[in-house]
Amino acid sequence: EGYVFAGWDADFKSVTENMTVTAQYTQITGAYLSTSNQTVEKNATLSIPVKLLNCSTPIKTMGISISNVPAGITIKKGSWSSDYEYDLQNFNKTRLQGASTLVEQGVVDGDIFTFQFTVADAVASGTYTMKIKMILKYFDDNGDEIQIPCQPVDVQVTVN
Repeated sequence: EGYVFAGWDADFKSVTENMTVTAQYTQITGAYLSTSNQTVEKNATLSIPVKLLNCSTPIKTMGISISNVPAGITIKKGSWSSDYEYDLQNFNKTRLQGASTLVEQGVVDGDIFTFQFTVADAVASGTYTMKIKMILKYFDDNGDEIQIPCQPVDVQVTVN
């Protein structure tokens, strides 16, 4: 958590003998999303909790989306964390996007959103990778809306 894969420390395209190859990671210096990989049975509910971490800029508005959702896994609902007071809440089941505005501009850190899906019996067993993205904005002293960069996260979902 807090790092992104940057590549390998050696070229291993033409391996002719045993060698050790080490994954290299770069520390994320700004805001990033975090979640854990999930395992779910068919005909069950899949919950994917999402955390926003390392965001030191006070936030006023935010939007979240999830993509690469396989056929047969359908959104049931999306909910913003009750840890923060929101002016409005919504979630578009068709586009798998949600947006919200905080009552007051403030620092947000920790659990922020939960996606809930229904997994149909017809979903093929296997591991799927979904991508979660977030748009964060704040208002500066002039009242201008400024976007804060936020590192997305991939979540692997294994269907048994």
